[in-house]
Amino acid sequence: MLRKVVIVSSIAESLKDRFFTPYSSKSSAAPQRMVGVIIHANLTSQILSSAIDSRPQIKPWSEFEEGLWILLWSMIGCLLFWQQRHNIFLITVSFVLTGNALIVCCFLVFLAGWWIPLIPPILALVVSTVIITQYIFQSAVNMQKTFGRYLTDEVVTNLIEMPSGLKLGGQRRKVIILVSDVIGFSAIYEKYPPEQVVEILNFYLEVMTDVINQHKGTINDFMSDGILVMFGAPISQS
Repeated sequence: MLRKVVIVSSIAESLKDRFFTPYSSKSSAAPQRMVGVIIHANLTSQILSSAIDSRPQIKPWSEFEEGLWILLWSMIGCLLFWQQRHNIFLITVSFVLTGNALIVCCFLVFLAGWWIPLIPPILALVVSTVIITQYIFQSAVNMQKTFGRYLTDEVVTNLIEMPSGLKLGGQRRKVIILVSDVIGFSAIYEKYPPEQVVEILNFYLEVMTDVINQHKGTINDFMSDGILVMFGAPISQS
């Protein structure tokens, strides 16, 4: 039995019965609106084809399934970006690759007749990236505040880039410990007024600090005229 549906309508411009559709965009020309009657004809044709020719309809997921789908990609983003959290370049590459994989996955599922969310998982990936990036920045700032007063910029940078060195339990290393002080400092202290003693001590400590930094040492403590220095930690030296 032949079944046909005839839809009659005016397409006059004055009726303003024209709308944008996903097929309105063109790469080489401005988007054009589609007449309303054509939109209705396409919808009617799809419904009839589904009822008569068993044409598969696009099936959506339930809200619960969509929530799990978004949560899944959020967890994928968090785990993936967390593994690369100390390398901004790798985080960017991971985000691009993961986003493209999500788009391809949604497109293939769409070809199979299913409509699954695309934008919410992408937003979840963006939020994951922002949170991890903010965590890295905040950790770097806190580490800089904590160690910047005692360690050189090179040592602090090394700790920020390789925070695994601060893990609980520490690491076993061979280090050289240097204890330096001024010979006869007690006699100097008794001989000169306190102002001159402080001036001499500051000059000595300043010179020693510069030499220690040049040799990548780590000052552990100042003890009056004494200095406790470590070489080989936290930065390894051959």
